[in-house]
Formats: sequence, structure tokens, C-alpha cells
Amino acid sequence: MADIDDKLFWIGQRGWPDDAYGQVFLGRAIQQLGTALFPSNWIGAEMVAEEPYPKDVLYVDGGEGTTPKPLFWIEPQLLKILARVLRENHPDISIGFKPGPTRRPVLTDEQHMLALATIDRVNPIRMAARARMARVSTKLGAALRDGQLKFALLPQRGGEFLTDTKPFWWNVQSVAHRWMRCQMSPSEPYSAAFSGDRFMHIFVDGADFSSFVESQRKAVAVAATPMHPSNNETYAAALALLSSWSTPKRTLRAFESLCRESGISSHIAREAYKTLGASRGRKRA
Repeated sequence: MADIDDKLFWIGQRGWPDDAYGQVFLGRAIQQLGTALFPSNWIGAEMVAEEPYPKDVLYVDGGEGTTPKPLFWIEPQLLKILARVLRENHPDISIGFKPGPTRRPVLTDEQHMLALATIDRVNPIRMAARARMARVSTKLGAALRDGQLKFALLPQRGGEFLTDTKPFWWNVQSVAHRWMRCQMSPSEPYSAAFSGDRFMHIFVDGADFSSFVESQRKAVAVAATPMHPSNNETYAAALALLSSWSTPKRTLRAFESLCRESGISSHIAREAYKTLGASRGRKRA
């Protein structure tokens, strides 16, 4: 779960340095690229999108998710998950607790059903936001690694940019820590830490970035044009959403709505949805 400092950084832009001398702060670059890739769906909070709530463990038939476990079957740790869902999404609802050190929630049948319905509503939104986040960070990280985007570092004190940076500093297994505060240490470029005394703010070259964003906008426009699925990058994204999609009624209309939240057209959503029927050996409406 994203803490308050993460949210203040990404949503409130707390601690963001100004752009200067043709350099664009990495945080702003992420937001601008997100808007370019998802012009109708990017909300600016994707980098702190919460993980979906656990769901399959709350159903008798697991992944199928059609038969909820009766309340008396649900383990204490899962009851706490249901209580958290209600607390985070329905703060006006009062939840009882069993006396004792474990603070075991005592839910009514109505609260149980409301929690499950809330998970079904919230999880697709969270999944779509995290998919947008993954696409933006993957594209930006690859462009920095391949030298398509030059980058510079700005000390936390002082105004002189360090431009003697290397693309291969991004050629590591994971750069997830660099998105947390958009910082890097030039003395320890492969460190898995995300901030500290020797860390500097990451900036991208403004001219490089403008060209990169424009190329991405054009790619989005092309992807929005109906074409054969095998030649469409967004088709793969739709299939990825479909494979991780978990909801009691996996209807075409619901899947189209989920895809729209990730900037995927209804045409591509329908093509991807057809594979669901094929994989189960029957035609889906």
C-alpha cells in the first residue's frame, strides 16, 4: 500500500524540482508521457496505484469466483481483508470486533456481500491503473537504457547539472526503485536504494523527450485505427488484461469498459475477448 509520502510526492508533487536549462524532471516526464499514451484515461495517480484486493481466496471455487465462501468458512486473516475493504471504501459503516487481542472482525451477511461487491468494482480500476503505470515506466526505462533519451542529474543542493551520465546505468534487472522519488546516485548508479544523501534528482533532456513523446502520440493514433490484431501492440496489452481479469461475470461489455480505462479501443477489446471463448472451447457472446 502506498504511504502518505508516496502520495504527496506523486499526487501533490511535493519536493519536485523546477525544470531548467532544457531539462525536464523525471516525475513530470512520466506524467506527460502518461497523458500522451492514455489521453482520455491518465489521472496522474498511477504511480501510487494500490494493488488489487485479494479475491480468489474469498470464493469456494477460487479463480472462477462464483460461489462466495460462507462467513463461517472464512479464516480470521481473510475477515480482516473484508473489514479493510469496507473501512477504505465505506468509512460510514460500523464494523464490530470480537473481544480479545486478535481484534477479529465480526461482519454481518450484508457487510460480507457489500465487501465482495466492492472488490468487484474496485479491482478492475486498480488493475487498469497499474497496467498504465507499467506501460509508461517500461517505455521510459527502455528509452533511457537504449540512449534514446539523454538524462542528467541535479544535486539536492546546488544548481549545476551533472551531464556525464551513462545509458547503461539503466541496464539493470529492475528500475522500479527509481520511480519512487526519481533519484539516482552517480557514485552508486546500480544501488537498489531510492534516496539518500548522495542521491540526485533525475532529469531527461527536453528536446529528446519532446521528440519521444511525439513519436508515442503518433503510435497511439495508429493503434487506435482498426487493424489486424497480430500487428497491433495494444492487442497484446488487451490479452494481458484479459488473463489477469477476475470477476464473477466476465462479460464483453465489462471487458470493453476495463480496456477503455487503459486506452485500449473497443475494437481491440472485442478481438481479445474472442480468445476467451476459444480457450474454453465454446463461443462467447
